[in-house]
Amino acid sequence: HDRMPVILMAVDYDRWLDPAADLAEMRALLRPYDPALMKTYAVSRIVNSVKNDTPECVAPLHRPGER
Repeated sequence: HDRMPVILMAVDYDRWLDPAADLAEMRALLRPYDPALMKTYAVSRIVNSVKNDTPECVAPLHRPGER
C-alpha cells in the first residue's frame, strides 16, 4: 500500500537511528518487510476508538487454536 509504514528488522534499529548514517544505506533499509515474518490475529473492536490506548488494543481476541 502506498501509505504502508516502514517496518525495520530489529538488527537495523541502531543504524536507522544513527544521525551520522549514510543516506544510501538508509535507503537500502526501505524495502518491503518479508510477509513470512508477519502474523495476523483478530483484536477487540476497542481499537476503533482513539480514546483507547491500552494493551488490550493489541491483545489477541482468541488464543491460538481457539475460535
